[in-house]
Amino acid sequence: MKTLLITLMAALALLLGAQHTFALQSVYINNASFESPAGNPDWTYSQVTGWNSNMPYVGVCASGFADNGQRPDKTQVAFLFTFGGTVNIRQSISGLDPAKKYCLQFWHNARNYTDLYNTNICIFDVTCGGLTLGTITNSAVGGANPYHFANFIFTPANSGANDLRIRNFRLPDVGGNGQLSALLLDGITLFQLGHSATVPEIVVKNPSFEASGEQGPGGGWGFINVTAGWAPLNDVMAGWTYYDGGYNNGAFGTGTNGSPFFGGWVPVPEGQSAFMDNKSEFWYGNSSKQTMLKQTINGLTADAWYYLSYNYQARPGVNNMYSPSNFTVKIGGVEVQRDAQMPWGNTFFPTTVTFKASATSMELVFGTSNSVDGCSMCLDDVEIWQVPEPLALSALGLGLAAWLAGRRAR
Repeated sequence: MKTLLITLMAALALLLGAQHTFALQSVYINNASFESPAGNPDWTYSQVTGWNSNMPYVGVCASGFADNGQRPDKTQVAFLFTFGGTVNIRQSISGLDPAKKYCLQFWHNARNYTDLYNTNICIFDVTCGGLTLGTITNSAVGGANPYHFANFIFTPANSGANDLRIRNFRLPDVGGNGQLSALLLDGITLFQLGHSATVPEIVVKNPSFEASGEQGPGGGWGFINVTAGWAPLNDVMAGWTYYDGGYNNGAFGTGTNGSPFFGGWVPVPEGQSAFMDNKSEFWYGNSSKQTMLKQTINGLTADAWYYLSYNYQARPGVNNMYSPSNFTVKIGGVEVQRDAQMPWGNTFFPTTVTFKASATSMELVFGTSNSVDGCSMCLDDVEIWQVPEPLALSALGLGLAAWLAGRRAR
């Protein structure tokens, strides 16, 4: 039975691994993480770089209106304060294909302040090119809880310029007093889905690392944290958890084309940004001391087969001195890839593996360990989608045929 299982899995991997690696196509969002203008710790009203608004009661902040929850990405969020009427922010985007499906993701919260005039609940809607994607009622998450996450799949109404708009409504009066609220937003990313519209969608949050936005002129280093003993609230990347092995000296973030962590000439595989880290650790093979980039994947069907695709490489260096050792990819604790040393080339390495879901929710982990200073794991374009049933059945048939042939040969 064990031989049969291994043969079936090998046949399945052979058939499915030959399938095309589907790639996302990210749509550029200016100031996606609301880090500009910088240096607004409280709630000063200001123009939000790259966005327009119908009212002056908007801005970016690191505190003030952002008085609860853990910020999803970097240090600042945008706020939309309803000071009578509705308030929105919007950005013109172009290049959408009305024949394709797109995914819009973002994180949201509400100011946690209530009195006779204020509420900690927001009602807001999201539109793109006049098409309403949804209306959401949220409430303040409170404490250091994570922000709410929104994920909309839609087909654009047209291929011309489309305004992406998020609008916060003023709630109905209570006792003759207006219910004012502050909507908090962060980590906006928009991308065209790379696979067929008939394939069940599995949500990977911030799959191409675009929600962190720009990294400064010329791409820059793009680190979210750069010093030991960093404050947890400042060191967050939308959708992902980074663990540096417990040494508190691992820096991570995103880089754009021209980043020295991609050799200065290796292009980002997809969109504007790719993940990179920088750490100095001892070599650990399978321990929890490994550097790990993690995300919990929900919405899986137990016992169903899935593709997992991603692009990876190491920071280039002389004689691979910057290549992390022991590059591993696991989902649900099952290892689907391991390289003794993470390879580097003139491009990222596109990879597709398959796995069988053991539960409806599984943790995806990219991990490395190393024994030199300055090594880096680089990743981009992480996708998961279900294997169409006929392919899975065909693979199982091939595996069974191979097993029977082996039995006859004996």
